[in-house]
Amino acid sequence: LHFQPAPQQPTHLSKMRMKSCLLLVSFVVLAGSCPSLPATFTPWSSFAPSTANSDVTIPYGTTVVMNQRPTISYGKITVAGTLILADVEFELNTTGIYVASGGNFQAGSQDCPITSKITITLSGNRDLGTDPFDNTSFGVKGIAAATGGNVQLFGFKSGPSWTRLSKIARNGTSEITLQEKIGWKVNDKILVANTDHSETFPLSLNPELGKSMPGSPFPDQHEVRTIVKISGDGRTLTLNAPLTYTHWAEGYEFAEVGLLTRRIVIQGDSASDANKIGGHLMLRKGNHSISGVEFTRMGQSGVLGRYPVHFHNARFVWGMGLSVQDCSIHDVYQRCIVVHETHGVLVKNNVAFNSFGHCFMLEDGGEHGNQFIKNWGARILPQYPPLFLSDTQPSVFWISHPNNTFIDNVASGSDIGFWFAFPEMPLRLGATFWKDKTVMNPRKTKLPDGGFRGNVAHSIYHFGIHAASMEQPDGSVSSGNMGWEPTVGPPFTEKVPLVISDFLIYKVRDRAIWTRVRPSTWSNGVIANTQESFDPLNGQLVKNITFVGLSNNLGIGSGGKNYTIPNAFGQLRPTGGVQHYDVGKAQFIEGCTFINFTYTPGYFLGGAYAGQYAFSATPRTTAIGTKLINSNAMSLISGANSLSTNGYLDSGGATGVKGGSWLIGYNPYFHSVPECIHMPSWPGFNCPWFHHGYGYMLIIVDAPQMVTFPEPNDSKVYGNMTLNPGRGRIKAVEFGRNVDSQPVYYIKNNNALMIMDIQYAGSSPLGKTWELLFTNGTGHLLRSPGSWSINPDFKPGDWQILSVQYPIGTTFNVTTDRSGMRPHTQVNRIEDLSPSTYFYDSSLQRLFILVSADTPESLNGLSTTYSADYALHWAPAFKIEVTASCGDSCTRGKAASVPAALSSLPKVLTHDKYFATLSGPQHTGKFFAQLYPFSSAGYPTLMYQIYHDIPGTDIKIVLSSSDSVYSDDLPVTTLGAGSVIKLTRNQWRMISSGKLSVVVTRIGSDVKLLSGALILQNSNKNWAPESVSDDTCNPSYGFQDLYNGTLAKGVDTTIYQINGRPLNVVSYVPDSPCGGQGIRFSIYGGNCGFTINYSNFKLNDQNFKSLEFFVKFVNRTAIPEFEAIADTITRFRLQSNYTRNYQFSTYEWTLVRVPLSQIGGTSVKKIAFQNGYNGLDMIVANVRFSKAEGAMFKYSPSQETYVGPTTNAPITIGDDENYGTQSFANLPNAVYSGCILTTPMALFVFIAVALFH
Repeated sequence: LHFQPAPQQPTHLSKMRMKSCLLLVSFVVLAGSCPSLPATFTPWSSFAPSTANSDVTIPYGTTVVMNQRPTISYGKITVAGTLILADVEFELNTTGIYVASGGNFQAGSQDCPITSKITITLSGNRDLGTDPFDNTSFGVKGIAAATGGNVQLFGFKSGPSWTRLSKIARNGTSEITLQEKIGWKVNDKILVANTDHSETFPLSLNPELGKSMPGSPFPDQHEVRTIVKISGDGRTLTLNAPLTYTHWAEGYEFAEVGLLTRRIVIQGDSASDANKIGGHLMLRKGNHSISGVEFTRMGQSGVLGRYPVHFHNARFVWGMGLSVQDCSIHDVYQRCIVVHETHGVLVKNNVAFNSFGHCFMLEDGGEHGNQFIKNWGARILPQYPPLFLSDTQPSVFWISHPNNTFIDNVASGSDIGFWFAFPEMPLRLGATFWKDKTVMNPRKTKLPDGGFRGNVAHSIYHFGIHAASMEQPDGSVSSGNMGWEPTVGPPFTEKVPLVISDFLIYKVRDRAIWTRVRPSTWSNGVIANTQESFDPLNGQLVKNITFVGLSNNLGIGSGGKNYTIPNAFGQLRPTGGVQHYDVGKAQFIEGCTFINFTYTPGYFLGGAYAGQYAFSATPRTTAIGTKLINSNAMSLISGANSLSTNGYLDSGGATGVKGGSWLIGYNPYFHSVPECIHMPSWPGFNCPWFHHGYGYMLIIVDAPQMVTFPEPNDSKVYGNMTLNPGRGRIKAVEFGRNVDSQPVYYIKNNNALMIMDIQYAGSSPLGKTWELLFTNGTGHLLRSPGSWSINPDFKPGDWQILSVQYPIGTTFNVTTDRSGMRPHTQVNRIEDLSPSTYFYDSSLQRLFILVSADTPESLNGLSTTYSADYALHWAPAFKIEVTASCGDSCTRGKAASVPAALSSLPKVLTHDKYFATLSGPQHTGKFFAQLYPFSSAGYPTLMYQIYHDIPGTDIKIVLSSSDSVYSDDLPVTTLGAGSVIKLTRNQWRMISSGKLSVVVTRIGSDVKLLSGALILQNSNKNWAPESVSDDTCNPSYGFQDLYNGTLAKGVDTTIYQINGRPLNVVSYVPDSPCGGQGIRFSIYGGNCGFTINYSNFKLNDQNFKSLEFFVKFVNRTAIPEFEAIADTITRFRLQSNYTRNYQFSTYEWTLVRVPLSQIGGTSVKKIAFQNGYNGLDMIVANVRFSKAEGAMFKYSPSQETYVGPTTNAPITIGDDENYGTQSFANLPNAVYSGCILTTPMALFVFIAVALFH
């Protein structure tokens, strides 16, 4: 994106542009043989003063050539004319070089680079002055080009700048072999990359660096050597000393080897090491090309703007050729190459080694349009005291604005490899130029297409790629700031997915990738030998990535093992490929391969999917097409809350259960589920597909209240019982932290109760009734809360009944916030419990609340995109708030208990269960459905869950009979998807009689991928709709047609529009329920309609009672408004209760019968269908007056004997019909405890619950 520059002072801008234009023609032309000198020049020896430390000024129009070795040191050298360094070996000692506007400082050219050794040493503390353009200070010990000055330095490139080993270089060898032929020379210094884990710093030995990269002593394994011999093919080098460490070159991991020596050297003096105040190169707007230069003892620690190479506030330089290429920056004190408020610089083929603070840096957040190509940064250490607060966590590449290109770069040996750290708006100097968020908005900007690819990060302490913590206005970074939401650009409103592909990350002690960007896709990469490979938040796609748990590159070993343990302290922890973190949304994993995630106790704990944290995460992560090679499916950390953080749904590659199986953390409940297989090595359960799946809830309670008021009538300890796991079945295991001062959340066996501790998140079966108990960190019971809230994150149709014990006489205020607060009414029977009511059972002293997403709002579920390919579908957010009149005194009066199971479900939850076993030539799957005849939405609904192993999102699922489609495309179709659809009467009748199948295809294709009959499960009776006997094409009652394929005499049609909206499209189509034609009208853009006029039509008699017609939608859009026009206009929206089919659809005709009494009787002479301001595409047929009563149809379903096909399939998980709670007597001593998440004022309880039914 080429943003418009912010306004500047016209006079200054004009001067700057004029000088730039003049400079293009003021360069000295070097003619003749290469290297060449100008025809007329002044030798340095005859121009420079002979007194040591004298200043030198080259005036405008004068060309001076330094063509012999200077014999003295100089003070400040001011170049207003031209200074040329000839291709002669010498060392120039000076306090600094200032290139004024119009001045040129040159050494060689692109075609004639310097081949001799030229060294420029910067020393002293002489001030270089300021830039007249804007008074920018140039400081001391520098080479500074003012605005309009030009620096052109070309050293001979004996390339490449860096390459890689072609075979392993073992420790003790003095010979290495490279992938490419090099032109390096004997006595050149080279750098060989570390291919083991990063170095660490014990706090006791290094208090400063130990704050940032702490650990047991572990050395840096980058090694510098000198070439003593080069083979004839230019690929094998003999070194001056044997290598101390092994450098890998096999599989995916090949050590880089870079050249540090250059022909032109710019350095600080030897005194620089004492105070870390070295030299610096600062370039303003001008024509600058830096190539083949070696920078060492450069940068000034703690001084803003003093970096080895620094493009400073040059603004827009596209097309001017500003670049730094084929250079080396090593053993410097602060940063490497910094681009600061400059747009259009090329940084390419450079090697940087051994610096402090961020290395390759975009400084303030406004920099864009720059290119970083094939640069390697190595051993970049924390800076103390830091220049920026984030310099204590240095990155090799600090990327403060997305609109820059990073291709084929390497980061090794630092805290972070690539850090996307965008401020909300540019900071510091950048803030003075960029003030308009519609022009500049880093966190709303996308990467250039293909702008981040081919990059490598290895031997990193924390994160290979970090896209989570963003820079704040005070220079700090926020780990809790999601920040980046890419858009197409100004005005930054249209979101686009982040796509990052073609990357390699290995040997990272923490996370290879930590990202909070959505939507995003990470694809076609390799991640190997990391503690946590991919750790995303907020829903992202991981596609076609190869994960390697433990490669042959073992390293030097740590923690008593023969391989280097990623953990910096040598602690053995689970190593995983993909895991989810915190409370983010689900991830999608497609086509990924996991290699060598083995499980050997005491040696290596690996799993394709892993859990490291006791944080809550919604258990919807979906994996399709997973391939395991010598790998365990899951590995969970001991002592962390495995249940809350892990609920992976795998299509079969990781579990062997084709079509879908849940990988679930340990919970004693799942021992009671026959189909669940206990997996001690995870530890957890492998549970095949089931009804409902998982849901998620957040419960917020007043923590101070809970902690302060324990339950006085129950001293039993309910939690924190630690037993050892046995063989086969684990009877009890501790998964949590014993925190005395905070409550913790527990789950008991057999879905009997949830014991919550004031903050935690866990998974538990849903679709049942749960008793809530609240305990503290010692496992003792607390009083019931006086106020609390429930925040579900459900798919449409998900539900859960919660009960809490309260003393008799307690009154309640229960409200639901669904785009506005709605109070619940109290009901007197559990049968009447609904999403808008609550029930207090005085005999049980229990409050019952139904948490349900089966509402009209939920049926318009949200589809939220998480990547370029996948989306999740869930109900709109809502919150239930509960206030009890007992306040802080909600005691039970006796020991806690769990009530007996409910004898029946509330009416709105009454349902039949259906399933379809799906099969196809290449895929398999299962479809579960629950049919609710008395749904709280007010009409019959079908909730479904689909499990299959089909990759991609172009999947179409329909319900079909043997000869026709009987549903719209189901709204969500990917593995584990679930939603709710409204049912027509005909659909329901076909389902209840076993006449429909589930058919899966690709969108746009008729080839069946999967299909299977939809069958009633585990019952011989089911609910069915009322029967209808009328022949609606030839009814027994009297009628008179207005339109039955042709318009009756005296009837015509018109279209109309309001406010100049587009006209309708009206056509006659060969589609009608009774033969003949229908009238199709399509409305796509505003308030317009279609009218049937019959003012000249003659009725046979006046005894008609209704007006009826057939309707079928072409595209499901909006329910139309219906108008009847007599002397006045009667308008109402077509209601489903005017039809016996319950709903309007696209796949079948619906008869609508409107009472004439509702629209003005037979005096009406015109009827119209109007869309309001929504699109509408529908067909109307057989419009007629009818003698049938126009009363609203009565909805009266009943139970019938099931006559459809049956199956001997085993009962699926959760098919027990016990919807109530269990007795305490049935509970084992096993408990499950989680970690604590606290806030000063409130308690947040996150519950990820399995929706069993």
